Amino acid sequence: MSGLNRGWISGLWAGVCLLAAVVLLAGATLPAPEAAAPARTAEEELEAIVQLDDLVHEEIEQWLSEGETNRVDVASRAALNLKIKQRREMVQAAYEKFVQRHPENARARLLWGSFLRECGRDKEAVAQWEEARRLAPTNAAAWNNLGNYYAEEGPATNAFTHYARAMELAPKEPLYAQQMARCLLVHEEEAAAWYGVGREEVIRKAQEHLRRACGLAPTNFALATELAQTYYLLKVPLTGDRRKDWQAAQQLTDEALAAWEAAGKLAGTEVERQGVLVHRARILISAERWAEARRTLEQIKEPSLAGLKVELEARLAAREKAPEAPAAPAPK
Repeated sequence: MSGLNRGWISGLWAGVCLLAAVVLLAGATLPAPEAAAPARTAEEELEAIVQLDDLVHEEIEQWLSEGETNRVDVASRAALNLKIKQRREMVQAAYEKFVQRHPENARARLLWGSFLRECGRDKEAVAQWEEARRLAPTNAAAWNNLGNYYAEEGPATNAFTHYARAMELAPKEPLYAQQMARCLLVHEEEAAAWYGVGREEVIRKAQEHLRRACGLAPTNFALATELAQTYYLLKVPLTGDRRKDWQAAQQLTDEALAAWEAAGKLAGTEVERQGVLVHRARILISAERWAEARRTLEQIKEPSLAGLKVELEARLAAREKAPEAPAAPAPK
């Protein structure tokens, strides 16, 4: 028998076997329930989508980083944008299908809204977060996400109310207090008008929220430094009474130094610890505490801070020699 005939017969026999297998399968009994793969719950399905979302996010971040490093040409950039679009469409489709099956799932709405916001589709993101808030009005994350949107896009007063509600619903979450503080500082004028207070009171209010956040996260170095940095924003209102003004300035200096000292105790590395010393030296120079400033500068040994140290030493020397610099009045 020729090779052609053998191939033809072999193909025919394979087809017959396949047809028989289909017929047998159609009439076969389904596997017992215990042998089948268990059905996933809604939360398990959603978790799989979250993992896909995270994976795509990391992938896109890596592509963009490589693109910036390699400075890709226009054609390569277009191809990259297409890949990003395709990946995001895949995640979008997954969220859409899930919400169609589980329209009352508030967490899915929150996550989908965050994905949409990341894609620059702000109005759609807000719609999902508002739906999440409707479905779960006591879910602090929904209020917080909307607060984040209004803090960036305005009106700021909407951000104040949404952050305040998030803090009420989740009083032990430091992030919400931190974000309220940041919003107050960024939108200082709107906050002053909204709360009917002056600029100084707005900053103090922001500090209160940051202290609350620090209390809830007592080992968080970044939070402690954020609180300490707010003292750069405060100014002593001059009254014309030189002694009183000086005392008020020194009191504010002491507050700032205490905040930096608290931050320094949480420093996890020597670079962080010495970075705190830089801030303390800067404050001491501004307060005209020359000897304390000099002792603080002497403690800074970190090579990466050498430039700042030299700059502060020069500033200290210039301020000490300046004839117009008034001497500190003797305390009563």
